[in-house]
Amino acid sequence: MKNKEKYTQEQKLAHVRSWEASGLSKKEYCRRQDLNYSTFKNWTSRDKINEGKFIPVKLKTGGAALGQTALKVSFPNGVVVICHPGMGLEHIVGLIKLY
Repeated sequence: MKNKEKYTQEQKLAHVRSWEASGLSKKEYCRRQDLNYSTFKNWTSRDKINEGKFIPVKLKTGGAALGQTALKVSFPNGVVVICHPGMGLEHIVGLIKLY
């Protein structure tokens, strides 16, 4: 029987971080922690975890097409910022501050 306890945001985040560090699948982590899998999947939704926070972005290095790739950032309010290679940081910050 799965635990019916209500979890605080801090407890949810702690479980998500623990799962990320564990290397386990979500199902296996839930089984070991006696968590409801469907509920945990909801907790691990990036929209819920990162609501109102910056999300780290990792870009691939190398590859022939890297110089032709743009970074597209979509904000929850519908604003989309596309950063082309060679754009200066000040230009990007200026675009974000417009909204």
